Amino acid sequence: MAAMALNALQRLLVATLLSEFFVLSGSSHGFSGSLADIADMIDCGVVSRPESAGPLGCHEQAQTDCASMSHIADGGICPRHCPYVAPHPYLSCVFECTTDWGCSRANAAFAFPNNETQTCEPCSVVGCRRCSSKDVCMECFDNFWLEFGGRVCAYVWDDRAQHGMRTAGALSIVLVFLLAIIVFVIDRCNCFGGCLPEETPINLDGDIELEDNLDEDPGPQPLISTGPSGFDFDVDKTIRALNQGKLHRLRCKVKDLEVPKEGSSSQGPSRSFKKLPFGIDLQSKYIVGVGLPLFHQWYYFLILYSLMMCAGTAYIYKGSALSGQLQKTGLDHASSYLLGENAMSLCALNTRHDLLGEAIEAFGLRCAVGYGVLWLMGLALTLAHAARQKRLAATFHQRHVCLAEFVLNIEGFPPDATNEEQMRSFVCEAFGNEDLEVSVCYDYRSRREKVHELLEKVLVKEDVDSGTYDAALAVGSAGARGLGLSEEEKAEVRSWMIPGATDCLKNAGGVFIIFPHNYDLQLARQRFDDELSYRTPSTMPSGRARGRDRRGVPMLPHSATPEWLPAGPLHWVGGDTVKDGIHLPGRMHELRVRDVVCEPPEIVWDHLGMSSQ
Repeated sequence: MAAMALNALQRLLVATLLSEFFVLSGSSHGFSGSLADIADMIDCGVVSRPESAGPLGCHEQAQTDCASMSHIADGGICPRHCPYVAPHPYLSCVFECTTDWGCSRANAAFAFPNNETQTCEPCSVVGCRRCSSKDVCMECFDNFWLEFGGRVCAYVWDDRAQHGMRTAGALSIVLVFLLAIIVFVIDRCNCFGGCLPEETPINLDGDIELEDNLDEDPGPQPLISTGPSGFDFDVDKTIRALNQGKLHRLRCKVKDLEVPKEGSSSQGPSRSFKKLPFGIDLQSKYIVGVGLPLFHQWYYFLILYSLMMCAGTAYIYKGSALSGQLQKTGLDHASSYLLGENAMSLCALNTRHDLLGEAIEAFGLRCAVGYGVLWLMGLALTLAHAARQKRLAATFHQRHVCLAEFVLNIEGFPPDATNEEQMRSFVCEAFGNEDLEVSVCYDYRSRREKVHELLEKVLVKEDVDSGTYDAALAVGSAGARGLGLSEEEKAEVRSWMIPGATDCLKNAGGVFIIFPHNYDLQLARQRFDDELSYRTPSTMPSGRARGRDRRGVPMLPHSATPEWLPAGPLHWVGGDTVKDGIHLPGRMHELRVRDVVCEPPEIVWDHLGMSSQ
């Protein structure tokens, strides 16, 4: 396949550039013959096709060195049941044998089957499937109508549109009239966001300049002028919703959470921190996570890739000997002379062998090899970019502390393992640390909607307490008393956590171990690895873990992907059960310990965000 593609590319370049030579040098050096005359002196036929393939079949594409389709037809190359020759619609020097009905299928621009020459010729009727002559159509394609005695193939929808102009015009007028009525009615009933009730006193200047004022002055400002008492729960909610939308847009601006604004107050994070400068380094400062810095690195890859491709292409075209040969014969920049030339007439020039022909063949080989090398270089650059992105992500996680640096994950617990005190005693003994805590991963799929409803209430209360949400929009006149979870809801949630209860939540199979400090986590990992190395020295894992010193467990960062620590030392024995009056001992479960490299997205965290402190 590679050899055939290289040969085809060389022939195409040879045909194109040699045509320039004959078009110009023939006129400048007294040569009066045409390309067809040159082809008459050369035997032509099918090229680049092995003899073992047999005779050419119908609708089989082949490459030729003939100057015209009539030479192919005269040579008897095509079978009798499909004697018509049709050129390829896109590739030069490529044709196929077809029937008179198949000319338009092979090449829609050559829909006329000439019975005298047995070639498919151009038909001047656009949209014609089969022509009876060069300017008369016999059959149109689908969605075209034959009109004016076969002189025109009219598009169905254009024709219908012309006949239905009156109907379409009347319908457009009616639609415009109805739209005007709808706009008038909506404006009169004050349904637009900008049309506020007239009886509600508002401070328009304060609303319009709310965002700028909050950025400049962090102090509390009333969004609506309602008297000395500030907010009034009876004020129209439309105004509150509009103001809340402006506050939301303000809060969406990324702030510097480490540089408090001078003179700031505790009115919420949107008012307490400065805006970030445009040129801030998102890798050195933890602002929006690792995604955006990696995306910015892609720009460097794109620029480097583009420069490499442009430089390689310029080297291929400007660094070859072909330019000098063309300049010697006065043929440089001669492509404009090829306009209007039949592409099939260029195919006969493939057999030319002189200095210019050798230069053109060398140029074709240079193009094939050069672009192949550029493709390989592009692939290597892409792989290098992927490796660099992975390395930058690891560096980012090493530089910025997150919850993953204080947590290990243990998987393999049975569904009935929900007693946190029992599990805490177990892991404290296993890791030799009495200060750690455990967090059970509960399977809450049976109460998914209820859990999400309660989480929404908790988040709204936190937003209101931090000054980033209007309490009246959440609970109306109930005020702060209606925020958060009620005592009944809290009792219901606590009942889900009672071990052994009939309606308690089950363990999803995993438990998170939270250490006081990341160094405690590293010491626990080192103790765990050393104990395993002492117990099972002959079963060390292969690869990277086998080649490292197990007494010096690496500090941050953790692996870029979760690396399962060797299982074996930890086993959990489930609770005893009674079945058919028979007391059955608990089943032993093998546990797997792994690093946590990020906040798992499948876990519903309470606060949905962490602090770097």
